[in-house]
Amino acid sequence: MEKEMYDSMYHKESYHWYFKAKYEIVISVLEKYGLKKSSTNRIIDFGCGCGLMLRKLSAYGSVQGIDYSMEALDYCKLEFPQANLAQADLQDFFCSEKYDFGVALDVFEHIDDDVKAMKNVCCSLKKGGICIVTVPALMSLWSAHDKNCMHKRRYTKKELMAKLEESGFTVEYCSYYNFWSFPAVWLIRKVENILGLDNSASKIEVGFQDNWFNDLLYRIFSSEKKRILKNKAFPWGVSLICIVRGEIK
Repeated sequence: MEKEMYDSMYHKESYHWYFKAKYEIVISVLEKYGLKKSSTNRIIDFGCGCGLMLRKLSAYGSVQGIDYSMEALDYCKLEFPQANLAQADLQDFFCSEKYDFGVALDVFEHIDDDVKAMKNVCCSLKKGGICIVTVPALMSLWSAHDKNCMHKRRYTKKELMAKLEESGFTVEYCSYYNFWSFPAVWLIRKVENILGLDNSASKIEVGFQDNWFNDLLYRIFSSEKKRILKNKAFPWGVSLICIVRGEIK
């Protein structure tokens, strides 16, 4: 991602409607699948970014954070100074240790060989270990936002599930989410594409202040948690969320 976006994420991630709701949903799902506060838990964040999610996960056990970007890891050290961090490319990642829980939040869309990266993530989990995967959805939403974020692709539900299963995962649940904002996001992206607008940084990271509108969007997005926890799927959305288990054969 662009440096401006990392800087903005570090300063705004804690209150920004998108990140705040996403992290709340992910933590709730992990708790449903057995994550409890225990010193014996081994947890890994594949693509820890600026470190806020890693710090949240640290309340549940021993955590490891990896990221491709040293710039991201530098911000992560500011957010979570005691974090166990490592720079790694998931396409070449090998870990001799195995983890009980993992998260790969908006990571695979950045990687050329996403299936190879998924296989390496799968191999990093204990047999039956739980991982939460999120990715941007639907190429119809492709825009300058994706270019600024250095995305390689956006996924359909069918494509994501097929790649995860090819990589050795068992898919427990997969759904589009960020459902309620989809019509507005679709319209904005189409208008931007038609007019050829190409901002130097994505508005989702830099364009919101901690105010009533940000809080409203947070409440709308976080309301999807109830449906996800009941394993009910949304028919479309700006993103996808998938719950997978490490190879259990």
